[in-house]
Amino acid sequence: HLRGKVVQVPSNYVTREEVGTQAATYNRSTSTGVVQSSYQDWDGDFREELVYTNNPAWVFYDLLLNERYGLGDFLTDTDIDKYALYRIGRYCDELVPDGKGGQEPRFTSNVFLGKQTDSFKVLKDMATTFSSMLYYIDGKVLPVLDAPAGPVYNFTKGNVIGGEFGYSGTAGIIQKLTIN
Repeated sequence: HLRGKVVQVPSNYVTREEVGTQAATYNRSTSTGVVQSSYQDWDGDFREELVYTNNPAWVFYDLLLNERYGLGDFLTDTDIDKYALYRIGRYCDELVPDGKGGQEPRFTSNVFLGKQTDSFKVLKDMATTFSSMLYYIDGKVLPVLDAPAGPVYNFTKGNVIGGEFGYSGTAGIIQKLTIN
């Protein structure tokens, strides 16, 4: 197994390779760097030393900021919603069944970029590896995770007039729903 480039990771992050298991943790003390036994809050900083990780959120962050092969000539860390990436990184590291009776990280990224291509296409493609969409809003790069979540609002017969309503999705497709 070839390990690629080393990248920046959050100050409280302990990679799978450092732990020696399938599960990365967020147990590193942000002040001392010592690995603790429980979760440590993230201070928004990144570790000084670069480390190997196949967490797609941190590979993506590297693509955004690297000046040689990424967008580092055009973006700075203040142009990126690193807290959204942190949430995505934690989601990627959650263990899920591997189909063989064990567990594995939800998403990993072991990519090899072999040719020059449009940067926005590469970033959009990379965002799909961790089930996200990429937006550029107000001068900031914002990845939005498509993950299961609770309902935002429950509709009942009491708040639908006439029994039907329409809505549109991200692709602009109009669908009709009928409340029975």
